[in-house]
Amino acid sequence: MNIRITTLLAAILLLVVRETAAADNSGFVYAYVLHDSHTAETFYSADALKPVGPPQAVRPYFELLLQRESHADSLLIPQILNDNYGLLAGGIQFQGRRGLRAFAQVGQAFAFGPQTPTAWNLRRSDFRGGLELYRNWNDAMNSPRRAIGAFFGSAIYYSRYQNAIAYAQAERGYELGSSEHPLQLYARVSADMDTRRFFYNNLVSATVGARLLPLGHIGPSIALEESSNTFVGPLAPITAAGETRQFFSFRPVLSFGTNF
Repeated sequence: MNIRITTLLAAILLLVVRETAAADNSGFVYAYVLHDSHTAETFYSADALKPVGPPQAVRPYFELLLQRESHADSLLIPQILNDNYGLLAGGIQFQGRRGLRAFAQVGQAFAFGPQTPTAWNLRRSDFRGGLELYRNWNDAMNSPRRAIGAFFGSAIYYSRYQNAIAYAQAERGYELGSSEHPLQLYARVSADMDTRRFFYNNLVSATVGARLLPLGHIGPSIALEESSNTFVGPLAPITAAGETRQFFSFRPVLSFGTNF
């Protein structure tokens, strides 16, 4: 594990030196409630991240994360979701001009709801670090039938799970109606994999959805999604859990994000 951490920190340092960067100038808070029909689970999450110090490309930050699920007994969902915990952490991040973020942080996890026996040993001391990339392909706000789209990818090592998890998603759609109450129709493809090949972290998905922004682009969003999902990890643990390799899921989602 020490070799992995050293390699990760060296990669982050290399990116800081080579990439032309832009400063981030505010904190961000994001919260959501999501119900998944396949697992019959509801997930709750709130994450607040606040950079401190002068507004430069490389700067320290603090994070508070709270996460909980309704049943706390499912082993069929990704381990980063099947975990009732809170996290207080501090770290350093690099924010590039083109949507690239590199970070490393240390923190302390604490129980936030019932704790579930798991196939891995949870750690209360929490180191995580890696890379995130965000790009959007949105048309100008005043465009009729405004095209929207975004890409998000990440590769993060979690000492809490003793596992590195990679995730990528691409979304494309259109925004209809007035800018005060827009409706977004979209399609999304996504994939996530992990280094330890827990089957519930090796998944590809295709999703279609409708997202309503009742208060415009600065307020909450309400989405209804239908997703086709395929496990791509080893088949044995899937069948042992009484699952099939492919399944469909309906997901209502309520979310809100804002700068502070």
